[in-house]
Amino acid sequence: MNRKTSHIVTSSFVIVSILFYLFSLYERPPHTDDAWIGEQVYWLAKEGRVKNVLMRHYKQNEIKLLVYHKLWVWQGYLAVKLFGFSLAVLKSVSLLYFLVLILLLYYYLVKKKKLLQKHEFRPVMMLLLLHPLIFEYSFVYRPEVALATIGFALFMLLEERLESNSRSYLPVVLLSLLSGVAVLTHLNGLIFTGATAILFLLFKRYKDFFVYGIVVLLLITLYFIDIRTSVDFSLWRDQMTVFTETGKNGLTIIGLLLSAFQRLFDEQLRWYHSPSEIVYSIVFLVVVIKGYYGLRKKAPILLYFTLILTLLLAFIGFNKTVKYIVLLLPFYFVLTLYYFKNLPENFDFLSFFNPKKKFLITRILVVLAVVTGIYYDAQIAFNKSSPAENEWISNTYIRKNKKSMIVLAPMQFIFNEIGKYKAIVGLFSYQERLEKNRGLTPASFFATAAKDSVNYIVLNEYNRHLFRLPELSVGDTLKNFKVIGKQSDLTILENVKNGR
Repeated sequence: MNRKTSHIVTSSFVIVSILFYLFSLYERPPHTDDAWIGEQVYWLAKEGRVKNVLMRHYKQNEIKLLVYHKLWVWQGYLAVKLFGFSLAVLKSVSLLYFLVLILLLYYYLVKKKKLLQKHEFRPVMMLLLLHPLIFEYSFVYRPEVALATIGFALFMLLEERLESNSRSYLPVVLLSLLSGVAVLTHLNGLIFTGATAILFLLFKRYKDFFVYGIVVLLLITLYFIDIRTSVDFSLWRDQMTVFTETGKNGLTIIGLLLSAFQRLFDEQLRWYHSPSEIVYSIVFLVVVIKGYYGLRKKAPILLYFTLILTLLLAFIGFNKTVKYIVLLLPFYFVLTLYYFKNLPENFDFLSFFNPKKKFLITRILVVLAVVTGIYYDAQIAFNKSSPAENEWISNTYIRKNKKSMIVLAPMQFIFNEIGKYKAIVGLFSYQERLEKNRGLTPASFFATAAKDSVNYIVLNEYNRHLFRLPELSVGDTLKNFKVIGKQSDLTILENVKNGR
């Protein structure tokens, strides 16, 4: 392929990828976390306090929520105050951070390290964009992309500090500020705090370590800004116990350490959960194993920082959800670029089979990762819905005196119906409550709904199967709940005993 043809193919790939991503943004369905965290923003903007009515009757979440992503919710509050509460406004906060991440990567890869030329950067960024987790969570109101952006900015400052002999402590203070911002955005930001501290020690920057530690600890105390009484502290402890899944013994240091140690040995469940991340994980594994010695010479700070982040995430990540991989993707991505651009030819994965084929297996894996990514991205891109659908269901099936009504529905039903009802309770809260107590049965489901004075149920197919409910038709009645309508995969039921 000559240079001109290569340029045309590359430019076409970039243009199609951008158009594909932009198309995916249009009427992107609300994610569960858009609703879960977005509702917290709504109540903060409306009542001046964070709560979670969607998880009503669950550790007093509907009264006051003290375990939440503090700075992330506060940023959402600012966006809502400026532009109003809507799904698009909330999702756009993550998108803005993603754009900042691209700018940081451009500065680092092209301007600072000169690892890429300008014409190479665009197709390389498209490869990052097509990673299924980036493709999805760059437009979901969750803090992972924001935390990855903050973490990469922190790394850039740290690398510059460790490579310089400056006696000024201003860079260390800036590092401390970014670390504090990371932790306040999401407690998983502790991995960046920990990795920074460890690198200061590895590079024998003991004074930097001391200054950094003092400032970071002071900033982290802001996490407890809304815990003002002993009652608040007890409530925070109860909610944190549930969040950290530390069991019946409550939130204890020993319980947390034992839990963290156990999590270290099943971290592979995060990286090898499904084909959408497995192929990428294999690429990163090949890069680290085959390129370790070369990377240690070319980019030691990046290599050590990335490996420490990975280990710390295994320790403190309270579950094995794949979305936390997003925090590490910029670092593994840059390591992979170093592997291809700077390492000698003898680092070919199959050099002992065919030394003429440079990086043969790694190249095949990268192509396979992109193809796999596009397959999963397409499922996101072509799945369309709008909050207008919720409004139509609300106006068609639910009576006009909505302010006195309690609706049990998928969390996404809050867009844009949240202000119209006495309460919208998420079906997920029933899954959590009944799974641990009365069991996921039709009897327990309807009995709990009746006890909670639920007037209407908007039931999706997933939850119908989850609670072992039979196939329902309009006119069917189960435990005082009558089917009054069906729309798409939703079934609408009315409590005929107290729904009128």
